[in-house]
Amino acid sequence: MTLAATIEYFAELMRSRSVPLNVVARKRDAVWLGSEPRWRGKKGIDRLKTIDRLHRDQHLLRIGWHVVTGRQGADGKRVFLPLVSAPCRLVALGSVEPTGEYVETARPSHLSEVAPSELSDEDLRQRALDVGLEIESVELAGLDPAQRADDDTLRVVRGAMVYLARDAVSPTDAVILKEVSGREDLGDTAVAAVFSPASSPALEVADVDVDDVDDSAEDVGESYAGVRLTPAQAEVVRRAQTEPLTVVSGAPGTGKTLTIAAAATRAAGYGRSTLLVTSTVHAAEVIGDFLRSMPGPDPVRFGDPQQRAQLANQLLAGEDFELVHRDEVSVRAKQARERRDRLAGQVVAQIEGIEDLQRSTQVMADLSDVASRVPATRSPSFDAAATLQLLDRQLGLGPKGFRAWLNRRRLRTALGVELDAHLLRSVRDLVAAQASVVDLPLLGAAQLHQKWQSFLEASKEAHRRAVEQSTFDQRELRRR
Repeated sequence: MTLAATIEYFAELMRSRSVPLNVVARKRDAVWLGSEPRWRGKKGIDRLKTIDRLHRDQHLLRIGWHVVTGRQGADGKRVFLPLVSAPCRLVALGSVEPTGEYVETARPSHLSEVAPSELSDEDLRQRALDVGLEIESVELAGLDPAQRADDDTLRVVRGAMVYLARDAVSPTDAVILKEVSGREDLGDTAVAAVFSPASSPALEVADVDVDDVDDSAEDVGESYAGVRLTPAQAEVVRRAQTEPLTVVSGAPGTGKTLTIAAAATRAAGYGRSTLLVTSTVHAAEVIGDFLRSMPGPDPVRFGDPQQRAQLANQLLAGEDFELVHRDEVSVRAKQARERRDRLAGQVVAQIEGIEDLQRSTQVMADLSDVASRVPATRSPSFDAAATLQLLDRQLGLGPKGFRAWLNRRRLRTALGVELDAHLLRSVRDLVAAQASVVDLPLLGAAQLHQKWQSFLEASKEAHRRAVEQSTFDQRELRRR
């Protein structure tokens, strides 16, 4: 069988596959909003908000417009399908804001070129017919379509709802596959290497299993962009630069996403463009986070309106953007260094403080007999700092004179005893040790460990920013 025939066969399989026509697993997974997409005060919305917060990175919430509801066919299969939908978030003011493009729900690869509110009755009937649904009537927003789900006929209820997306919903791409099967350059694609190697003898598949790692001390891999790669991961990065097709396999947690991000970043370092395609939005965001943590240009995720606007502004800025970006890279690197140095100073101060505390504690232990002769030094209300000033002043004034006599009276009031010349020096050392303990901040192993961990993280960030600046500078040199 030729490659074109193989792809046509897949297209027929997808065309014959039943379209998922019920987008919610339970009725409580959908909240009907009516003609206006506003959620405040709607029954059941708090549950959807809670689930969305718990799984924020998965983007489970969708806004769907114009719901086909009822039962279809002799078997009475239930239909509950918004004709157009988009990922969304619930805005605090009570509105629902789409966070992506509107698509035909049963065929997510087909973008909706018309705003949901502008779709005519004929448009709705045609879109339903495209997925094999014959509509009896189109009704204005009123009764919740979930209450019509058991009707024997199909109808479209105009309006919007918020619902939790089901994993079972997938695109119907039979038309796209049919078009691909007619291309003349199929022999030069990765599809040919997988399904029809004979039609593309020039293509060789590099199959790397990232689980196949020797953990011995000699097999330490290599470091790239501040990230330590295992030998198998490093092999993937190297082969991806030269092989037409590289298949990466491995169990969850073995670093496949990190490896792909490293390969894409290296390609970008050589001035190449890289397109990463994922099966879910969540997977695209995860690999995007990896790419943003590595040196090089920021990734652009298609379907993200906010990032698309940022990209448009950058492109309109032209060369000025490159200058601004270069300055931003330098500023980020400088800020990372300054934070690292500041935390290093805090760690050193913490260690010195602990050493001072140990010395002061030892002095207090050595002078315990002096403390027993001056009981006031053991009182919880004893002001060590003020008494230390009086003791230092007394040692400086000497035994004679009115000022010395007045200072001795103040000392006697503070300490409760009269000090002779010999005891004065020992009491001064004891009170100085007590004052230093009081002045020291909260010290201990836990505080030192916390500051040390912050310093290590700041050091890694400074290293990453330094690599980013170096990569940017090298790319600028090659461009010139």
